[in-house]
Amino acid sequence: MEVPQTRYARSGDVNMAYQVGGTGACDLVWIPGFVQHVELAWEEPYRAHWLARLAERFRLIVFDKRGTGLSDRIVGEPSLETRMDDSRAVPGAAGSDRAAVAAAATPAPGHVVCGDASVADESARARLDVGAFELGARLSMGAAA
Repeated sequence: MEVPQTRYARSGDVNMAYQVGGTGACDLVWIPGFVQHVELAWEEPYRAHWLARLAERFRLIVFDKRGTGLSDRIVGEPSLETRMDDSRAVPGAAGSDRAAVAAAATPAPGHVVCGDASVADESARARLDVGAFELGARLSMGAAA
């Protein structure tokens, strides 16, 4: 698969790097975990293969969260509302009205992992938490060890 062109969506005062690839009938928004770089992901064979397989079945929308990859740098941690705004801005810029959402493992309270996405809206077709866990559970396990 050819590496998709990197584009930018505006969310508040931040430019969010994203790519769209594939021609499936259903849009799938991939929300990365802690670290993501939309262009370098295609240089790592395992990740490139995985993204290409997803793009065979879906119109795949991937993006770098604010402060990571090619998205604008930020100071501090974005709020839940800001992250949700970001997760709506990218699919909107990509022309997606209704997408399935998949999110990678991210330690976050209240399942920000997919709350991060437009799943909070009724516009989401489906959601998939990939390796999701609650921050509190992680801290509790660490304290008990």
